[in-house]
Amino acid sequence: MKLQLKLAIITTLLSIMMYGQAYDRPRTFNYSGITAPERFISKISPATQGSPYIYTTFLLAKIENFEGVALLRYNANNDEFEFIDPSNDTLVLKKVVTFSKISFVANKSNYRLVEYTDKQKQKIFGYLVCLQENKDYSLIKRQKIDFYEPKEAKTSYDTRIPPRFERAKDTYFLKYKDQDIVEFPSNKKGLVKLYPDKKEAIETFIKQNKINFDKEEDLSKIIDFLAT
Repeated sequence: MKLQLKLAIITTLLSIMMYGQAYDRPRTFNYSGITAPERFISKISPATQGSPYIYTTFLLAKIENFEGVALLRYNANNDEFEFIDPSNDTLVLKKVVTFSKISFVANKSNYRLVEYTDKQKQKIFGYLVCLQENKDYSLIKRQKIDFYEPKEAKTSYDTRIPPRFERAKDTYFLKYKDQDIVEFPSNKKGLVKLYPDKKEAIETFIKQNKINFDKEEDLSKIIDFLAT
């Protein structure tokens, strides 16, 4: 725990130092061009437990079609990116294709603004993390943090539950060439349904490698297998 705290502090300090160095150089940034209209960030009540952010600190990131770097953080509750402008205001990045690729410098996380289909067959335009690209196949995941309203005590024996943010389980997606991004199958049967021509090979691979569809590293192995 102490090591993680030290690493977090070092990362934050490096980000601040690099950000400061970047602003020592002449800038031609047009922050008004990347800001979502009227989207200043409202403050979260101190009584709220947890956080809507994957990383609470702003970290250096590169935005597609935006010169240089900026300090960003991902709000996994609203599915949007926030950034700090030169006036020290916290604003929301425009959710447009122009800025569809975001790469964090320190942790190498790569976000993509894409259209994908969830398990309920709904089309969603949002941010996914690109974990792996192997030839025609990609493994992508959605990070989500849910908000829960407070629950008042109904009797003197009950305890009030404050409002809170809680990290939801990550959802994984699969992309093949230019086809739609779909939710990664949760089992062997689902994978075979996607690729019936590879039925025997898939069954043999899963059995020999003891694949667990709940493990990210095993899903990565599947991507490598499909790409061969």
